Amino acid sequence: MANEEHLAILRQGVEVWNEWRDKNRYITVDLSMANLQKKDLRKFNFKGTNLKQANLHGVTLWDADLSEANLRDSNLSMAGLMGANFSKADLRRANLSATNLDSANFSNADLCLTNLSNANLSQANFSKADLSGVILNNTKLKGVILSEETIIAEKWRMVCNLIHGNIATQNLCNADLSEVDLGEIDFSGVNLSGTIFIKSNLSQANLARANLTRANLREADLSEADLSEADLSFANLDEADLSEADLSFANLQQASLINANLVQSNLAESDLSNTDLRGITFSEFDFLYSEFSDDFVESLTYEDIQDINKSTAILTNAVLSNANLSNVSLCGLDLSGVNLSGANLSGANLTECKLSYSNLTKASLENANLKNVQALETDFTSANFTGVCIQDWQINSNTNLNNVICDYIYLRQGQQERRPSSGNFAPGEFTQLFQKSLETVDLIFRNGIDWDAFAYSFKKVEVENQGAQLDVQSIEKKGDGIILVRVAIAPNADKPKIHNDFMQGYEFAAKTLEGQYQGRLEDKDKIINQLFSTINLQNKLLAQTGDKVSIYYQPNSQFAGGIVDAKTVDAQQIGGNIQNNNTEDFPS
Repeated sequence: MANEEHLAILRQGVEVWNEWRDKNRYITVDLSMANLQKKDLRKFNFKGTNLKQANLHGVTLWDADLSEANLRDSNLSMAGLMGANFSKADLRRANLSATNLDSANFSNADLCLTNLSNANLSQANFSKADLSGVILNNTKLKGVILSEETIIAEKWRMVCNLIHGNIATQNLCNADLSEVDLGEIDFSGVNLSGTIFIKSNLSQANLARANLTRANLREADLSEADLSEADLSFANLDEADLSEADLSFANLQQASLINANLVQSNLAESDLSNTDLRGITFSEFDFLYSEFSDDFVESLTYEDIQDINKSTAILTNAVLSNANLSNVSLCGLDLSGVNLSGANLSGANLTECKLSYSNLTKASLENANLKNVQALETDFTSANFTGVCIQDWQINSNTNLNNVICDYIYLRQGQQERRPSSGNFAPGEFTQLFQKSLETVDLIFRNGIDWDAFAYSFKKVEVENQGAQLDVQSIEKKGDGIILVRVAIAPNADKPKIHNDFMQGYEFAAKTLEGQYQGRLEDKDKIINQLFSTINLQNKLLAQTGDKVSIYYQPNSQFAGGIVDAKTVDAQQIGGNIQNNNTEDFPS
């Protein structure tokens, strides 16, 4: 137990304490089992002090002298120990987890079985220290100093060498590097086949062209890591964080990425064939569709969608053939041109996905959600569509639905509007019903539509493109003033030309009409101003004469408006022509 007299002196502050220690150098100070948690003990002299089993959780001991101190079984977790002197101290079984030991001195100290997990040991000196059995999981070891006499497990000596850049001399194949902090380390081109990185920190590490075949990276942090051209075939990446990682041109054949995070990762040109991707997160869309209602998601503005799209993984020209994506959310992903042949997409959520030019031959899409999917020129040959929702999907005449297997589909999500309403499609019936025979041109108007300009341009394009078979197929309001007009055209029509001709004609007509509208408004303003001027003048006359008057304004009339004397009317007072058509009452 702690000596109460010693504790009383300690409470008087650093100056009193250190002065007392200087005058009583031969007294054995006893603070064992003392509760000093979260105390500010900076620069205190604890040399040779008995702090066995003391509670020092969260204390500040910057630049304190703890040399030769007895800290066995003490709790120093989350303490600030920067620059502290622990030389020759006894720290056996002490808890130093999550502590900041930057530049601390542990030379000749005994740290047998000490817990240093999640601690910061940057620039700490462990020369000749005993680190046998020490726990260093997820500890920052950058710049840590070891000597040949330092006693430490081979794994951790290897890690320190890696951090110091001595990679070429290490044999890392099948090595156990689990729960190690290797962030920002350069492993480019290194053979890491079979290496165990379970729960390790490899964020921002350079693993470009590294051989990681059959490596175990389960729950590893690979965020922002460079894995371009890396060989990850047969690797275990279950629950790994690969957000913002560069996996372009990487080989991920037959790898397992169950529940992995790939938000904002770059998978362009990567090979994910036969990969298990169940539960994977590619985009922030996944969170939206899992946590919020369809009404909320549909209320998002165009700008909201664009911001979310920035979070999606890049899969340009990736190979996902035979990949297992069952029940995976791929909402909003751009999968244009991706090879998904033979992929298992049963139950997958592909809402808002871009699948144009992609290969989904023989893909399994049972019960998948294809709402608002863009599938222009997509190859669905022999794919299984049973139970698929195709609400508002976009296909064209080059979308291949040959030999599609389909018993029934839904026209609205939530298994609504089943087709056929009862029974199943006959073989080939789905393809016959849904294969497009006409192309479509999408005309997007962001600030409403001037229908007069639309009619002018439509007729002009129709006349100039005989045989195009133009027909307005649908008009959709997309929110924020955006209107989509879908125009059907013949398959052999020049789609880009028609689109450009129409938009140019529309803009020309809209500007011309706008000038006419403005001219009409200006003429109207002139007439109104003239009217008010006339009224004001006549009101003055009225005030002078006191006679009854008739005041009116009648545009396009045969009679000009004005003021007429109520007692006598002279034809000269009336503008325009006066014609008497009743000859019986007024003989000549």
